[in-house]
Amino acid sequence: MKKVKLARVLIFFGVVFWSACGISAPPQIEFTIIPPKDLGGPRNVSAVAGRVLHAHSNSRLVVFAWADGKWWAQPAGDRPFTSIDKTGHWQNTIHLGTEYAAVLSDESYSPLATSASLPPVGGHVLAVVRVAGHGTLPSGGTIQFSRYSWSIRNVFSHRGGVDNEFDAKNVQVDEKGRLHLRITGTPGNWKCAEIKLDQSLGYGTYRFSVAEVTPLEPASVLGIYTWDEDAINLNRREMDIELGRWGEPAAKDVQFIIAPYYVPANVVRFNVPHRLLTYSLRWSSGRAEFAVEQPSSSVRTRVLARYAFTAGVPSSGKEKVYIGLYRYGNNRHPLMHPMEVTIADFQYLP
Repeated sequence: MKKVKLARVLIFFGVVFWSACGISAPPQIEFTIIPPKDLGGPRNVSAVAGRVLHAHSNSRLVVFAWADGKWWAQPAGDRPFTSIDKTGHWQNTIHLGTEYAAVLSDESYSPLATSASLPPVGGHVLAVVRVAGHGTLPSGGTIQFSRYSWSIRNVFSHRGGVDNEFDAKNVQVDEKGRLHLRITGTPGNWKCAEIKLDQSLGYGTYRFSVAEVTPLEPASVLGIYTWDEDAINLNRREMDIELGRWGEPAAKDVQFIIAPYYVPANVVRFNVPHRLLTYSLRWSSGRAEFAVEQPSSSVRTRVLARYAFTAGVPSSGKEKVYIGLYRYGNNRHPLMHPMEVTIADFQYLP
């Protein structure tokens, strides 16, 4: 935890200025305890504290943490308000993130549980302050796979409708250069696996050779996708190859997606045999063509499925490729056993 003194000094001089001018000073917020910087997680919490100046007696405070690409109301979406005592001081417990924010409002303000941005000052919102977490981010390290460098996720992320925890120990490259992703643990305490390509490749053809000896359990998902954290207005430039049945044993087991997934025309589902298959995305301006091929000893491979999206295809930008194995939240058919997937190879052709 970090004690903040500079913010107090600045607020003091601001109050002196407003008082000297005979003007009522506007409401202000300060942090006196800033939590450490972290990528987040349901179990990662810390103390947070501060105070407000020149607030009305009916003012309310909401504290937020930035994690997994969203602002999360703290300490929970159904308990978003932090009490302010008679001296203007406040304190609470907060889930960790890379940044933190506090919003002071009147009693009519209703905060969202999660949001891509903070509300602007005006109307029901009286003041907003935003600070970076202190320290450096924990790292899961990097690996070399198929001649590329990849970062390993080592903290939680919200996937498949639930909070998934990730463990760097569940990622391994074997002596043959194949990538192994595992889900380990027991029901209620699963740890998943994910890597992110360290560079953006842009338009071109992405090919992934996936070896599955046995079918994935219905509540496990292998996701291969592009993601640009900054491209909010372009649906994060997300395009997906996903292997999984979303917790339903009878569902088809592969889907191609152009975000947003809730548009029916943006999702194509089908079944494939459980053997070594090559999944590909050929991406060009205005076109994303997905395919699944079965390798053959002959010159030509067997194409099992192919589909081209020509509407809603994102332009290239700062997107990265992610490969992850995680659990899907389905209460009727939850994940019951550890899982493992082997990626034999990744290729990129411009």
